[in-house]
Amino acid sequence: AHAGTATGTLPVSAIILENCTVVALPMVFAPPQGGTAAVDSTSTITLACTPNADFDVALNDGANAVSGARNMKLATGASLLPYEIYQDAARTQVWGSSAGVDTKAGTAPLGVSVLTAYGRIAANDLSVDAGTYSDTVTVTVTF
Repeated sequence: AHAGTATGTLPVSAIILENCTVVALPMVFAPPQGGTAAVDSTSTITLACTPNADFDVALNDGANAVSGARNMKLATGASLLPYEIYQDAARTQVWGSSAGVDTKAGTAPLGVSVLTAYGRIAANDLSVDAGTYSDTVTVTVTF
């Protein structure tokens, strides 16, 4: 025979930390077809985050920057090809790495946010040696 019962509580909790991963597709500029027009391109940056995570996306100046200006470097030489990356399709808002100044903030309401980076090589920068140019820009997501 049992003499009595006792009850207590079992506290249960969880901490879910905000998290984001980033995948950026290459930005490839098509070869200019002559003329004096700028050459534009885009890239898609996909963030997979904790639902409703607030984020801020920064892009550094790349591996070949000179005095804060982005450049692609010729694969077989030292020639540089200047370019810029923007937050908007009109290419008026440079995308940089100074939080609150030239970074892109947002929220991932369903856990995914897709951003577009807009690139441009200015028409007056196209007078460079022929060849393949490249650069690597680091995407940093703060959440």
